[in-house]
Amino acid sequence: VASESSPPPLFAATTMGTAATAESSGMLLASSTISSSSHHAPISASPGNARDRLYPEQAPRSAQEFDDLEIAQKMYQEEKDAALARSISQQELTRVPVYRLVGGTSQKKLWTWKRMVALTIPLLAVLAIVIALVFVFSGGRRLPTLPGQPPVFRDSDPFEGIRPEDANRWKTQDEGKGLYLQIYNALDPDWEVAFSVAVNEWDFGNPDALSLTTQRVAVDSDCQPIDFVLKVCNGNYGENRWRGINQVMIADGFIINSIAKLNEFYLADADDDQRQYTMCHEIGHGFGLPHTDEDFFNEDLGNCMDYTSNPAVNKSPDQSNYLFLTDLYGYVDVRAGNRHRRRRQRRTRQIPQQRRYLQPENGGGGGLLDEDLLERYNKAVEEVTTSGKPATSFPSKIVHEDGFSQLVVADLGDGVTVEFHMLLAQP
Repeated sequence: VASESSPPPLFAATTMGTAATAESSGMLLASSTISSSSHHAPISASPGNARDRLYPEQAPRSAQEFDDLEIAQKMYQEEKDAALARSISQQELTRVPVYRLVGGTSQKKLWTWKRMVALTIPLLAVLAIVIALVFVFSGGRRLPTLPGQPPVFRDSDPFEGIRPEDANRWKTQDEGKGLYLQIYNALDPDWEVAFSVAVNEWDFGNPDALSLTTQRVAVDSDCQPIDFVLKVCNGNYGENRWRGINQVMIADGFIINSIAKLNEFYLADADDDQRQYTMCHEIGHGFGLPHTDEDFFNEDLGNCMDYTSNPAVNKSPDQSNYLFLTDLYGYVDVRAGNRHRRRRQRRTRQIPQQRRYLQPENGGGGGLLDEDLLERYNKAVEEVTTSGKPATSFPSKIVHEDGFSQLVVADLGDGVTVEFHMLLAQP
């Protein structure tokens, strides 16, 4: 049994083996000593090493094992150092300093003009989209503004409008006693309701300047004019930018006839509000009314002569339209107007299409729609309505255009002109 002061058996065996080897071969011992001294000092295996005494089976058995242990420790330490360096580098990248010196060299700016512009442009685009959506879903009314900021949209209408004394008008038999006018219905049956609603609203205005008589005639998409008659038609007139148009022939300063056409290319799939608004709008031009407002970006005025992207609240005439008509024609005599309306209700038979010549005693403007004038008229209509541009065969020009409507005037000669009031379709 080994005493406490004696070395562990394994160590003693190792020492005895080494001594025996040295005695048997001095050259081998010397070589081993030189080889041992060329390495780092191994972990001590002396009797004073408590680990070796307690765990003799784990004690190093050769110089090679000492080297492997040292290399493993170095590799482990290097790996820890590399992991720490990566952690520090990641923390540095997550910081947002504007400018900093690292190791005596300058680090690039994290916020540059290019980056700021690249972020600002998408933000502005999103803001514009939000404003557009709010405007559309707010019914086209003016948006609220921020305190202390100028209005986003104009409060006033840049289009001053036309004064009653400058507006087109029909020549009446009794000046200042209202307008008595026939309206021919040459529409498809699908438009019957919209036509009846619009005519009744214009006829029963307050104040009342109109006494209207309607006649059902054969459907006529060509919509040939008839003197001293406002004729309303519909048809697929193609992709020519306008969804509604009113053609007014003027001679000697008065309206001879008027044509209102509704373009099915844009209106066939439109909702009822848009169809009613267009019907009311074009018939209103037939009486000589101008637009009450030509600004799409202000508050809706609530009448069908107002430009709007919200036809639901602008599909009928209002008192401002009725007042303008009284300035043009005066007030209808109540008793005469009632008799006129009763005759209209009794007259339901269909009448054939024919030209009705204007006669001064019938309230005409002194013009005459003969074959030659009708031919010139149809040529101008074809050139203007198919292209949305001035006629090429006659002196013609665009009097007004704003992206929402267009007014083209063509001179047919002999003191006769045609005005084309186009309500343009929006993309």
